[in-house]
Amino acid sequence: MAEIRVDQSHCNHHLSEILGARGWQILFRDSGRVTRGGTGTQGICLNIFEQSGLPIPDIIAVQGPLLLLLEVDSSVLKATLSLQTYKRRAEYLIGRFRAIPELEGLDTLLTGFCRTNIVTDSPRQMKSIFIQLPDLDLCVVFSEPRLPSLLWRNPMPF
Repeated sequence: MAEIRVDQSHCNHHLSEILGARGWQILFRDSGRVTRGGTGTQGICLNIFEQSGLPIPDIIAVQGPLLLLLEVDSSVLKATLSLQTYKRRAEYLIGRFRAIPELEGLDTLLTGFCRTNIVTDSPRQMKSIFIQLPDLDLCVVFSEPRLPSLLWRNPMPF
């Protein structure tokens, strides 16, 4: 049997599925293999970041008043600048997303990081990621293919 690669595409797909199962609406998922954007919600989301010159998240999701921007990468270092930029521009981004008719109620921006590849000591790795990224809200790792472990810095009401 072939070994499953837990690469960016794998992480985007399975993390989006689990977030959707937990009540998050996925607005944008950068699959990395197809043209992204278009005329629907994916295109609107992509446009917000491209027009502003901001880095484009790998996953954008909403739940109630929460806007979640996720970076998926092999190292924290590669995602740090993007995650810091989202937090620094939170008010602007919330305002832009509120202009989308279905999202007027957004009021909080959360950031998340998902590490690609298999992680052998999930709790230790997740703690290390939270130490490296003190403003991070969600940490995700894969201890096995298709099954992400999610850890919120602060308990979520869902």
